[in-house]
Amino acid sequence: RTRLTACDTGTVQFRVSPAVVVSGFLALPHGTGPFPAVVLLAACDGLAYSPISAWRARLVGRGYATVAVDSLGGRRLTTACGTPSPLWFAEQVPDAYAALNLLATHPKVDPARVVLMGWAEGGSTVLQAAGTSVAMAPGGPHAPRFRAFIAVYPACGVFFERRGPSWEVASSLTKLSAPVRLHVGEQADVGSTNSCRALVESLRTRGNDLELTVYPGAREGFDRSPANRIRAATEATGSPAGSAPAPSASQKAPASSWNAEATAAAQANVERQLEELLRTSR
Repeated sequence: RTRLTACDTGTVQFRVSPAVVVSGFLALPHGTGPFPAVVLLAACDGLAYSPISAWRARLVGRGYATVAVDSLGGRRLTTACGTPSPLWFAEQVPDAYAALNLLATHPKVDPARVVLMGWAEGGSTVLQAAGTSVAMAPGGPHAPRFRAFIAVYPACGVFFERRGPSWEVASSLTKLSAPVRLHVGEQADVGSTNSCRALVESLRTRGNDLELTVYPGAREGFDRSPANRIRAATEATGSPAGSAPAPSASQKAPASSWNAEATAAAQANVERQLEELLRTSR
């Protein structure tokens, strides 16, 4: 399938390479649209255990179409966690743009108001996708573009490279194709939080539109509520709640990472940012 119809919801598929077909879960608000939309990228453990389920429901309830991308299933992977990872975050950039291209064909979606949002490794993919040199590659100059990018606790440190005696922002990220909003926990790994601060400072001096929100007392994975674990696993597998598989060790966020206050603040902040960034069509 190369185009979507007004009736299309649920699982959709899009080809990212001759050998790889990736799926996503499309959800639409009630009404005729056209709706703004958010493409959602999971952490390395995929859709079975992540905050995507709760965020998706919240966003759809507020009038956004969403596509939660499953980068693992089409590659016959159950996880991308581990060292070395079987699926590097940058390898998932084509998934994001393939999802955008397909979503832009839906009659109920406004192709000029689509945002890319991701968590952890998915957040790193978001940052990689935001670079102008990357964004302009897929589909040519007239292809759909993301209106903005939102990364929740990404690994900002991977975007620095050694140049002589100092560390500099990777050349692929020095110019951004659209505004970027970062959300990190204050008590995440100190190097990671500081790297995000340094990344934002460096890129803003180059004229890019970035904002960093740091949540006091929060760690990485602060929005991974244990209460959503069974729900997320059920939605990802299609299994009844009582028969959904238990999360693997790699899927279990530390109990102390969940922070209800930071989660509520992040939800409110992201919703405000979406409203501001998508206020008018280009």
